Amino acid sequence: MYTGRMVGAEEAKEIGLVSEVAPPDELMERAGALAREIARGPSVAIEVSKKLVRESVHRNIEEQTELENFYQSFMQQTEDVKEGRLAFVEKREPNFQGR
Repeated sequence: MYTGRMVGAEEAKEIGLVSEVAPPDELMERAGALAREIARGPSVAIEVSKKLVRESVHRNIEEQTELENFYQSFMQQTEDVKEGRLAFVEKREPNFQGR
């Protein structure tokens, strides 16, 4: 990335820049499937994860660790975490509500 060198799809996957390579005729279908999978997930946890990544560029490691610890404690109190644990024990898909 720093050199500006073009990287092909397969090389991008090999070096971890992308997680999947799709043929052009399957791209939208696979992108939609990924979007649906993310949408079914725990929205509060996804929101917090995105926030932590965005804010990490403005914090040193100690501040970031402190913020992550805060959010870990916060997340343990959410209904979605409780639902996720219960679903795991009951061997079923979780029904996250975003709370």
